[in-house]
Amino acid sequence: ERQIDSENDDEPPIIDRVNIISLDDSINIKHAVGTADVICTTTNSTAPLFRGEWVKPGCHINCIGGYTPFMKEVDGTLVNRCKVLMDTREAIYVGDLKHLLTSMEEEQEMSLPFGNVSGLLGDLIAGDISMSGGGGGSSNDILDCTMFKSVGTAIQDIMTANEAVKHAKILGIGQEIDM
Repeated sequence: ERQIDSENDDEPPIIDRVNIISLDDSINIKHAVGTADVICTTTNSTAPLFRGEWVKPGCHINCIGGYTPFMKEVDGTLVNRCKVLMDTREAIYVGDLKHLLTSMEEEQEMSLPFGNVSGLLGDLIAGDISMSGGGGGSSNDILDCTMFKSVGTAIQDIMTANEAVKHAKILGIGQEIDM
């Protein structure tokens, strides 16, 4: 295990190794997303942050910022290349994914799998679906990336907080506050 405050640690802190790229620096953004194995978008943007064709095959995208029909962090080109996993059914109606629906489908209850949407995170955890192998999309689609689209749900927040507290106690870090 790596000790964060170790006196013998010659490696600079992670924050000193982070490169911040301006959103209007398309050359560096293209390079960053074109070489990334994992991309995490965590904004409330209403326009795609980069072009889907810039993303290299095999990349996984965690698209967790947008949660309304008007928020859109990634473009349809990228979504159409991905085998998609969602946290809740409501994610299909968010800006990043809503282009997958026709107006008729928007009025009906969607059944999964749906197009290149494989299913829900809970189904994957339960072992009911798999993100590997074929499936999803039409025969004309090339699904060369994976995406997790999250719009947020309270139970995931509670479970994540519970795990964080549990591990903090194991590591002896943090401070408990009586409320």
